[in-house]
Amino acid sequence: MCFMKKVITSIVLLLCVGTLIFIFYKTKNKDISPKFTFDKSENYTGFSDLPKNYTIEAAEDDGYFVTKDLTFAANKDVWDKFVKTSSQKENTSIRIVSFFTEDKKGPYFKDLFYQDGYYYLYDSSATTEKKEEKVPFSYMLVLKQDLSDYWKPLSMIVLTNDKTLTFEKLDKAMLSCNSEALKSVWPYRIVTIKKGEN
Repeated sequence: MCFMKKVITSIVLLLCVGTLIFIFYKTKNKDISPKFTFDKSENYTGFSDLPKNYTIEAAEDDGYFVTKDLTFAANKDVWDKFVKTSSQKENTSIRIVSFFTEDKKGPYFKDLFYQDGYYYLYDSSATTEKKEEKVPFSYMLVLKQDLSDYWKPLSMIVLTNDKTLTFEKLDKAMLSCNSEALKSVWPYRIVTIKKGEN
C-alpha cells in the first residue's frame, strides 16, 4: 500500500513538473513578432485581434516595445534587436505599443517591418476609409533636433527614401502650409518621437 502511494505521488509530481516546464517553454518561446500578412484586397491584417483595456504592464509582459509620452518605457532591448537585425539586412518585425498620459483612447499599435530590403510601417489608428498602402522605404533614420540649448532635445525615428533628410528639414516641412515644402520630404513615416537620450 505504501509503495502504491509513493508511485501515485511520484506520477502526480512528474505531471505537475512537466506541466510547469511546458508552460514555461511555451511562454519563453512565444512568437510575438507581427506577421507581414495581407487580405485579398492587400489590406494589412496584423491588427485584427488587438487586446482591449491594454496596460503598459501587459504590453511589457507580452514582450512588445513600449513607449509612453515621449520616452522609451519598456523592452528597449526588443527595439535594439530590431535595429541590429534590420541593419544586417535580415527580415524582422516589431510591434510598438504607445501610451499617452493625456489620451484615454489609446494605446496605439504600430507594426514595423524590415522585409526584403525595405521598411514598412502600419498603424492601428489608420481609419478604414484611409487604409494604409504597402509603401516601401529604403531607410530608417534617427533625426535629432539640433538645438544645444535645449535640455532634452527631440529625436524622430523616421522611414524615408531620402538618406539626407534632417530633423530641421522635416520639421519645417510639417509646419509649413506650402505644398512644395511637403512634397520635398514626401514620402516619409514617423515611427516614433522621443525626448532626450534614452
